[in-house]
Amino acid sequence: MPSLAKPAFVTYNSGVMKKYMVPLLCALPLLALSCANAPARQLQYYPWHHTYSILFNPDSPTEGPQFRLALTLLRITYPPEQAAFLNSVLYAAGSMDGYRERLIARKRGEFRDAVSAAGGGDWHYAEYMDVLIRHKNGGIVIRRKMETVAGDKSLSQMRYYVVDLVALRRLRIDDFFHDFQGGSTREMVYGELRRHSGLAYMSPLSYAGFFSNYPELSFNFRISVDGIALRWDPGEIAPHSKGGIDLLIPWSAASPVLCCCSAEKLAVFGIYPG
Repeated sequence: MPSLAKPAFVTYNSGVMKKYMVPLLCALPLLALSCANAPARQLQYYPWHHTYSILFNPDSPTEGPQFRLALTLLRITYPPEQAAFLNSVLYAAGSMDGYRERLIARKRGEFRDAVSAAGGGDWHYAEYMDVLIRHKNGGIVIRRKMETVAGDKSLSQMRYYVVDLVALRRLRIDDFFHDFQGGSTREMVYGELRRHSGLAYMSPLSYAGFFSNYPELSFNFRISVDGIALRWDPGEIAPHSKGGIDLLIPWSAASPVLCCCSAEKLAVFGIYPG
């Protein structure tokens, strides 16, 4: 009966093992270095929807005003440290569920107090979040829209969150401008407001319906590949009928007043203004 050869995975030679172990050990530091230089872990999140309604008089469902609330929030789950930081930025206490419960309680109280004091019709509150930029370098820009309708009155608001996830830091407008409240920046912004409103060079902004020829600058901003945008909610610098103002300032116009370190911060979002 012919003899069976030993399986290959059982037979080995100590000299052969030494021959292959040395290159393997030399390669381990290179492997560790490549892992250290690997791209940052991708942020994981998903939209979370919730609706809520309450009757002012539960005993008479068909009579009296109602309060309705609709939410589309962002549930951020991973990586843990980035998720915890973004949740603290968006939801104050760091918990989306806690924020939802506090929001419902506050809006429900406002609705009941207002109807008890002066009557009125139905109330509606809607809040919506979405991601405008999420770059592999670690930059993210999140938009939050809020709208309240109480009877025949409405209030619209929008907030932007510009965040460096590598540094775990929410960036402010002052991080990009040399002197955001200075004369050069104001002159640039007022010039863009005139262009946005169709006014001639050096025309008073009041000609376009603004409350002042020198409105206060907004610290609510977003960035994009096209430029930096300032946001004023309805009624802040112009009548409500004018609506919200999103002023996109091209990088070519903003560059002269940007600070020297702005390029490094913009690179986190994959933006390299010329």
